[in-house]
Amino acid sequence: MRAIDDLIDNHKAKNKLIEPEKRKEYAANVEDWLRMIIISEECNDLQGELKETIEEFRIPLWPLEAFAKSMIYDINNDGFPTLDAFLEYSGGLQLHRPQFLFILMAFKR
Repeated sequence: MRAIDDLIDNHKAKNKLIEPEKRKEYAANVEDWLRMIIISEECNDLQGELKETIEEFRIPLWPLEAFAKSMIYDINNDGFPTLDAFLEYSGGLQLHRPQFLFILMAFKR
């Protein structure tokens, strides 16, 4: 997920806008990643380790879903029309921080 987020951020840093076809591609990548975690049985070693970590520490899916939602917002929007839109977005944004997951894992043990 981090790689997808960096790809999107780098594209936005170099280009004013994301073209409609690229938006669809990036959003599909985010949705595929989330689907892989939630329902896919087949995955590579890294994905398997992520799924094992989620199960071992009983990490709920809502943080990952919120992160994906904020990334899709990022893909389809350039900035925030209102403060409320920013506050809704920032709820998922805080999940970029690894500290959040460490705290969550510590309380689950």
